[in-house]
Amino acid sequence: MEPFLQKKIICPDHCKCAHLKFKCTSLNNVTKEVRALDLSSNSVEIQYLKNFTFLVYLNLSSSLGATTIFQHFLGNIESAHLQNLDISYNKITHITRANFRNISNISNLLYLNMSNNKLNVLELGFLSKLPKLRLLILNENEIKTIGVMDKDEVQPINTNLALLDLSGNRLQSISRRALYFLQGLKILILKDNYISNTDYYFSASMKKMTI
Repeated sequence: MEPFLQKKIICPDHCKCAHLKFKCTSLNNVTKEVRALDLSSNSVEIQYLKNFTFLVYLNLSSSLGATTIFQHFLGNIESAHLQNLDISYNKITHITRANFRNISNISNLLYLNMSNNKLNVLELGFLSKLPKLRLLILNENEIKTIGVMDKDEVQPINTNLALLDLSGNRLQSISRRALYFLQGLKILILKDNYISNTDYYFSASMKKMTI
């Protein structure tokens, strides 16, 4: 048995706790052994996130400051156990492979929710840094185009992503080359965009999974 599981877990007054699952309004006096942490709709000082190295679930929906630099935020996550990350309803403007340069602690992520941000630049090459990711939620952003990359730029290829939600964006077209390396993709949600005819953009097999 891990030693910290023998300790009495103290729940701060500003938190609601169920053993190692905490929903809090701040990080003050939160045990570093917490596994699930919900700080949604509260202002978070991202530099203190690195103290929580056992996190499996982290909810920072509507919690990041308008001036937060996405790459700096990622650099403050030190839990290699993290599988579920919700950073919806913030003001993140772009997500590219460069954002994940020298970022290695979130390579076990399975679920990433970035819906309702201000994303206008999307380059799916960053998925090579998240090889286990299965669900990527990017709906209700401002994405107009998906960057196209050469095949050699996206090694190792992500083969685990099963669902990509791009609904409610401003997409007018999608190049096949923007998605070809997502070999495990089963559900692609494109409703409420400006794409009128997927016949031109997708192969027969890809059209079968497009919603």
